[in-house]
Amino acid sequence: MRQALHIFKKDVRYLTRETALFAVLAALLAKTETMAPDPWLAEMLLLGAGGDLIARLIHAEPIPGHRQFWITRPYRWTSLLAAKLLFIVVFISVPLFGARLFIPLAMGFPLGPAWPGLLWSQLLMLLCVWFPIAALAAVTSGL
Repeated sequence: MRQALHIFKKDVRYLTRETALFAVLAALLAKTETMAPDPWLAEMLLLGAGGDLIARLIHAEPIPGHRQFWITRPYRWTSLLAAKLLFIVVFISVPLFGARLFIPLAMGFPLGPAWPGLLWSQLLMLLCVWFPIAALAAVTSGL
């Protein structure tokens, strides 16, 4: 667990600007969904920024080659996987969840009936979008 937190902190320092940009795009999504009837541009920008952030995260420790950081300081694969998954959840799923949570609140809907749908959409985004992007980035050598 200690090694996973070390990797997580390293990734946070490395991707500070990208995570800030993703948080700004998530806030933009929340704002445009409350104002515009069809905010598809904000959705596409958020999807692209999330995919780029995940690819940069995964490519920080590339698997192919011989000049990787983890060769000189061996990581357990479970620590590396846990750190990358934690980063995806904290810096991609949480801002997106915050944006999706803001939308019904800003429109005046009660939050109680919206919880199952919000949680389900987050789980689907995590399993069907973000994790496949991470898996694809793991088997490629560049963007």
